[in-house]
Amino acid sequence: MHEPNQPDWGDFLKTCAVLCVMLQTVLSFVMKIGPSSFAQWQIAEIYAAVKFTAPAFICGILYTTIRILPHNTWRDYPHYMANQWHALYLPTILWTLAYLIIYPQLQQHRHFHSVGGFLLKLINGNAAPHLWYSTMMLQFIALMPFFWALAHWMGAQRGRGWLALALAAIFEFGWFLVYDTQVFHGPEFHSLYWFDRIFPSFIYYGVLGVSLWVYHKSVAKWLPRLLPLIFVGWLYLWLLLAHQLRSWGEPINFANLPYYHPVVMVYNSLGILMICGIAEILIRNSSILARGAHWIAVYAFRSFLPHAFWLETLWLLLGNHVHQMRTETLLIFLYPTTVVLAFLSAYFFHVLRLVITKRHVLFGRH
Repeated sequence: MHEPNQPDWGDFLKTCAVLCVMLQTVLSFVMKIGPSSFAQWQIAEIYAAVKFTAPAFICGILYTTIRILPHNTWRDYPHYMANQWHALYLPTILWTLAYLIIYPQLQQHRHFHSVGGFLLKLINGNAAPHLWYSTMMLQFIALMPFFWALAHWMGAQRGRGWLALALAAIFEFGWFLVYDTQVFHGPEFHSLYWFDRIFPSFIYYGVLGVSLWVYHKSVAKWLPRLLPLIFVGWLYLWLLLAHQLRSWGEPINFANLPYYHPVVMVYNSLGILMICGIAEILIRNSSILARGAHWIAVYAFRSFLPHAFWLETLWLLLGNHVHQMRTETLLIFLYPTTVVLAFLSAYFFHVLRLVITKRHVLFGRH
């Protein structure tokens, strides 16, 4: 169960998360053309359905990392971070630079006007609409020793797992209360926009990912059997959240459905459990979908980074044609094309890195 190349629940969580977060970005672009009221309702329903991406990504990262590195401690941290620097941090920096230099129009929360502003955009996730995800997720990578320690502490004692989840949930509810009263349409809406890119806003899902692996043998026994019940609960909350998003009126504003609400937290938790339950069934049956999910998960973060770059490129190439196309046609064209380009570029740069590394090693030997 500790083989790195073996598909696991985390692979499915990361696969679903990366494919759905790309869809979220495409939906935000499509909203620029001013869709009809009926199309906006459909978009609201789709957006609500995939409103689990950041929690699922975090949960998947923690699950897989704890699975393949179950005995790691602080002593292993330097080696771990060295690997993550090349795999995650450096690509994030390079793609952020690409956004700032090539597509500065994608900046969020005002454009930079100085060297200091440029450097701040480089680290705060405002270089493109989706980069707040990476700013927040990389904090969980940096905090991995805490989660290793948590996994060791939980051990095989279920009581400790439930305690950790309960404390994380209580903290999260309090955190959400601050957001609801001070940030969400509140007095600090503009000054505290960074609320979504600091790890406390998603710490519950990190603890959930650790718990799912530590107790995976027990969870795997009952989770597939409870899938119908989990699906019913997820479906009810999806319809509720879609209705809430539409109730704010038109045009649909995705900011009116934040992650930071107890109902959304329950919805995301059910979605995560549903994905894990399906993953368990597919893994047990050695499904080709399990191998596919594992491959996608390997390149998930590296394809996530450039997807808005390729989407903006496609948008500019279409020019005025975007306003002449039906909403459904535009969505059907942009989404799969963006996904393919994002994964192709991630794979290309992966191979390029291997070639450069191999040449460097060979050069060093001579």
